Amino acid sequence: MALSKKSRTAAAVAADQREDMISNLPDGVLNHIMSFLPTKTTVSTARLSTRWRHLWKDISVLNFSDDSHEYNHQHSERFKSFAVMVNSVIALLHNPREVRKMTLECAHSLLDDKFREYSVDTWVRAVIGPHLEELNLIFSFSDDASDFNLPQTLFTSTNLVSLR
Repeated sequence: MALSKKSRTAAAVAADQREDMISNLPDGVLNHIMSFLPTKTTVSTARLSTRWRHLWKDISVLNFSDDSHEYNHQHSERFKSFAVMVNSVIALLHNPREVRKMTLECAHSLLDDKFREYSVDTWVRAVIGPHLEELNLIFSFSDDASDFNLPQTLFTSTNLVSLR
């Protein structure tokens, strides 16, 4: 049975008047909840309301996953798009050195692909700081991939307890 226009309007008004319980939670609780989401999803919460617009910029857990290696063609273009997203997120964080955990899953490198190598190195260096406890690097190597060298400063990170 279809609702009349008047009933639909009344239902919409009632829905608007309901209390938004999740937005009433403290920032720390919301950031903890968002820490379980992929970073791309966390950033998209900024569109929910003005209350959420800058909330993601204080997250301490980053979870990036690149799927460009799953495509037979245009993987370089897809990786560039992924790199723009990661660079933007890291640049807009209030303090990247306060990141506690970062998971980075990507196709590491194709033969002579210095852009990928430089990008991954830059992202890892950006989060190395006194709060970094866990760093997960998941690379999908191709047969022609070179080794990835971790930045030496990573080994002086005093709180790092997990490196995978």
